[in-house]
Amino acid sequence: MANNTYVTLDIMKQADGNQSTYVNLTPNFQGRVGDSRASVDLWFKRNGLPLDLTKREITFSGVDPQGKQFNAIGFAYYNKPGADMQAGRVNFYFPAGTFQTEGQWDPNSTYFTVKDDKGKVSTIGVLLNVLPNMVEMGINAKPFETDLDRALAQFKSYMADKQAEVDNAIKEISALQGTVQALDSNLDVYKNEIKTNAVPTKIEMQQYVDKLMSATEWSGDLNLCTTPTTYIVNSGASNNPTSVNGNCLLYVKGNNDLLSQMLVDNDQNFYVRSCVAGKWSAWREQVAWS
Repeated sequence: MANNTYVTLDIMKQADGNQSTYVNLTPNFQGRVGDSRASVDLWFKRNGLPLDLTKREITFSGVDPQGKQFNAIGFAYYNKPGADMQAGRVNFYFPAGTFQTEGQWDPNSTYFTVKDDKGKVSTIGVLLNVLPNMVEMGINAKPFETDLDRALAQFKSYMADKQAEVDNAIKEISALQGTVQALDSNLDVYKNEIKTNAVPTKIEMQQYVDKLMSATEWSGDLNLCTTPTTYIVNSGASNNPTSVNGNCLLYVKGNNDLLSQMLVDNDQNFYVRSCVAGKWSAWREQVAWS
């Protein structure tokens, strides 16, 4: 709701052509409750001379009819006829949610500010009037949101996402800790079994394998193989139950009271006999069913 006339605002606090302490925007602009991006055309000057707005930022501050304070940053553009950055003519767009209540804004607390890297300076107060919205009286205006509000909302959303990631990471770490604790418990069980000789150690297994690999070669009478160990029975050995000549494995287990011999030839035939009180029994061939 604006015409093409640019309202002059002097940052040296001079009213335009009268002794008023504020500039009345009403002849050139009036907002309406619920307006979104309504714009007013402003001409900034310093001591009556055009103010170059290059590398300068225009902000708006004010107090609405209900006493609510607003601050809008980053809503100045140069996209309407007559706008000229170097000449100080700018199109300021009020963000959605600014005009929530009809009536006049406090001219003593409503003004624009010009900011640069050296500081900021405010204009003389402005009289801003907002008309009622008779069509949308029952519809609430969208809440006012500044750039800072949007940035804060984005930051909160970002932090919420990161918090969710952290929570998931904590859950994964907790699950890993449970797995590690279970592994520790299993290791404790294995350690206890090793201590009680329930399972062979690596050294014991190596000794067992070495014993198997270091079998004693034998070519004599098998009745004399009474030492509990493993023998490689060569050809010509007597009391040999198999017809296969040589390359048989003989396992001897027991003690002086009871000995057992188990012989496997290279045809996978398996024979067993025992010696009780120095007397050997006959060999018995074992049958494996498949």
